[in-house]
Amino acid sequence: MKHTHFKTIIFLITLSIIWSCSPSIEEPEVIDDRARMLEVMDYTAQVVSQVMISNEARQEILGYALEENAGEVEASFAELLSEITSQRSLINNAETGNFAAKFRPKAERYQFEQNQFKKSKSADDIISDLESYLKDNNLGVFGPYLAEYHSDSDKPITVSFDPLDDSRTTNYGYVITRKTNHRSSANNTGIDVPKVSLDEDYELTLIEDIDDAYAQENPTLVIVEIDGPGGPTIPPAGGTGDSNSTQPLPIPSTGIRCDDLRDGDILRPFMVKFRLIDNLRGGFWNRNLLNLYAITKDDVSFDINNDAVVNPGTSKYWNEYRVSRADANNGKWLTATQRLDSNWLLDEDNLTIAVSYKKTSVTVDKIEVGVKGAFAGTPSGSVTATLDFDRNQNLLFSESYDKCATIALFNSSSLAGELDGLAIEKFGKMEFTLDMDWRR
Repeated sequence: MKHTHFKTIIFLITLSIIWSCSPSIEEPEVIDDRARMLEVMDYTAQVVSQVMISNEARQEILGYALEENAGEVEASFAELLSEITSQRSLINNAETGNFAAKFRPKAERYQFEQNQFKKSKSADDIISDLESYLKDNNLGVFGPYLAEYHSDSDKPITVSFDPLDDSRTTNYGYVITRKTNHRSSANNTGIDVPKVSLDEDYELTLIEDIDDAYAQENPTLVIVEIDGPGGPTIPPAGGTGDSNSTQPLPIPSTGIRCDDLRDGDILRPFMVKFRLIDNLRGGFWNRNLLNLYAITKDDVSFDINNDAVVNPGTSKYWNEYRVSRADANNGKWLTATQRLDSNWLLDEDNLTIAVSYKKTSVTVDKIEVGVKGAFAGTPSGSVTATLDFDRNQNLLFSESYDKCATIALFNSSSLAGELDGLAIEKFGKMEFTLDMDWRR
């Protein structure tokens, strides 16, 4: 028994020696995608701040305040660094290519650890690790208030980046300015070691706690993820009816009574004007992107479990329609002329207007909508239908409008007042007016 025990001990000791001499198996490195992106955006902010010393590059950036961006400056690095000449004209007729010419020599200095991202050669340039990353991850620059408030400013442009945290409203950034004392050897203020090499006549300054007010007062660019173009324009109203078969009816100053509606009438509700009275998110790097739904019984179907669901294909009218931060900050009224239903029929008792907005951390991604009307095979009644929002959409408001009350009161003053003879509807940070097109 003792002999057997001694053998067992010798075996275990030998095994432990073998294990200790064997080459260790390293765990594969786990790369935190968020940390990597923040690192890249931080570095890119320093590079772009240096590029913005060039007036030609600055004018090129200002040229991207396109109508499709609601007048806000926005451009992806894929476009700014494209090797193919842009086919579209910038709003200020600035030449393209100046940004890339200044950016590329500085970007080439950035290398990812272990050469994780391969370089690809083109005819004249080497695409750096940084440039590849910026394009592959659809990063770009966004200028809140830049074109609206600072198009003629001679202040240096501050460059920050999205901290990828919806709970935050501030972040730091960088600005490069010409040295006031040329004998000074310092090339930075508030930064231990700048990550970019600076021209000797300039210094890099760290700006802490940049917020929306700072971006309003100082020309600011932000490095952001451009994860969708947003709706370029509000969809057209689609006309007001067939003039050959219907005639518009005059609408009394006291509104329309349900008793006055007849079979065959066409009644179309419109959102005429709307505005945001504040930005939807405090962080100056966030765009205001709105989805609009208008829901009646015709937008409801029943699934295999006989549960009522809202069809977004027929009820959704805006797809990330964009309101600039400047317009929201100024409370500017915008023209919508958006038809909300092709015909608010006699058997449709209510219409629900719901608006969602783009947000990364979503708290309400679907709503229950009470829909009233005469559904197929049933008498007039009410069902509760579910509306699922798209990815990263959060509810701004949802309101059900009773037909008879709405058409009677839309052209009288509300608690929020009136605009152009129409009642102002107010829900949270959004206000709008409704009008009716009545035909027979």
